[in-house]
Amino acid sequence: KSVEFSSSEVEKNEVEHIETSALKVYPNPFSDWIKFEFESPEDTNVRIDIYDVSGRKVQTIFENSVEGGLSYDVQFIPRDRVSEIYIYKMKLGNEVYSGKLIYKRH
Repeated sequence: KSVEFSSSEVEKNEVEHIETSALKVYPNPFSDWIKFEFESPEDTNVRIDIYDVSGRKVQTIFENSVEGGLSYDVQFIPRDRVSEIYIYKMKLGNEVYSGKLIYKRH
């Protein structure tokens, strides 16, 4: 099942029961798109924001409730085709993840 979110695509896949929430972000550096793959052990709300290095929010790529026990994939595709460093902030329930994304244009 696939759902379209602006320039992001989300896929939901059945998975076995997960004890803790998890996040994978890859490939990094990236040249076309970068994928956020995450899971939650329980139903919760998730938001993923992308910022430039000056702290300006570039885009919210995902803001929705998720079902526990499912795996979600969200892609970020930069609107501007200029090499840049981005910062992501993901709030998954009460947990917050953040990190650097390196976009290298072809």
